[in-house]
Amino acid sequence: MKPAIEIAEMLTWRLLEALNGTAAAILTKDEKQRQEVEDAKAVLQERIAELEQTCAEDEGRIQALTGKVETSEISITEAQDKIKRLDSALSDKDALLKEYSDKIDTQTKLDSVLTMLLDQQGKSTKPASSRGKATAKDGNNS
Repeated sequence: MKPAIEIAEMLTWRLLEALNGTAAAILTKDEKQRQEVEDAKAVLQERIAELEQTCAEDEGRIQALTGKVETSEISITEAQDKIKRLDSALSDKDALLKEYSDKIDTQTKLDSVLTMLLDQQGKSTKPASSRGKATAKDGNNS
């Protein structure tokens, strides 16, 4: 019986050694996996921090661009208002030029008629408006 107990003790001892070796291998593998998880976690946290910084920078650029867009819209509105004012002034000047042109045409026709009447009466060939200028030049105030 003693040899059977010794064989049982020896088998138990070998079984314990095998279990200890397996446990050590499992612990080593487990530790390696934990380290890999920690490394991956650190890389991910670093990447998240980079993305958050990029996002913050992009938000700053967006705000700057939004400000530029708003400024541009204001400038465009001001330019459109100025164009409207200039168009209105141009229309007013065109109307004024037409009015003066019409008055000049009327004055020219009147001068022609007056010259024709004066010619028919045998008097001076100068129209009244020209005579008024001539007398003013001569120093004669009638």
